[in-house]
Amino acid sequence: MLYCSGRYAYTQMTHLPQTTTHEKGNPLTWPDEELVRQAQRFDQRALATIHQRYFDPVYNYALYRTSDPSLADDIASEVFVRFLEAMRAQKTAPRSLRAWLLGTASHIVADYYRGEYRHETIQVDDIQHWPTPEEESPFATIESGIQREALYEALDRLTEAQREVVALRFGAALSVKETARVMGKTTGAVKLLQFRALANLRKWLWPDHTRQDEGQEKAGQSRGTTRDE
Repeated sequence: MLYCSGRYAYTQMTHLPQTTTHEKGNPLTWPDEELVRQAQRFDQRALATIHQRYFDPVYNYALYRTSDPSLADDIASEVFVRFLEAMRAQKTAPRSLRAWLLGTASHIVADYYRGEYRHETIQVDDIQHWPTPEEESPFATIESGIQREALYEALDRLTEAQREVVALRFGAALSVKETARVMGKTTGAVKLLQFRALANLRKWLWPDHTRQDEGQEKAGQSRGTTRDE
């Protein structure tokens, strides 16, 4: 098995046929289906575009799952190595490129936690951005106060399924439907896992606010009971 580190490993791999057969303009505008078709022919523009489009989401997913920037970089690189191996083996094209890449990342993370993945420690820059869906999340203020170490510790306390949902929804910025497809769960199950995960993270990252909210809720319930009486 080939293990590569660094976000440039994918584009620097050798022994690939140097072909460019597509004539439909800028590959950055191609849909995923077209990129995969051309990647199966080892079109270098298509391969480079896939890497450019999806490295960061895969890396952020791995970071949310492992809390280790160096390991996340290594895992993301390995995902694209396996994609190249799948193209070389002429396997059936994935129905969803993003789901295939993130599903592969999930398997590598699982291997890591089982001790079957060999990680080579390298120095990389820490993550600079935390892409999130357009909804309220406990990660919105990470850069303005909460230390990343605190977030990593909180993520480590989640259940495996909760952390997987957080990684897919906020690390890879998948929709609920896409997350359900990757995890093999219903959208309702994903929503429930996300609700519980975010509730736990808010409780652990902002305990004072959580206690204040609970106090206000109890006070409101008490007033409601008094009025009912």
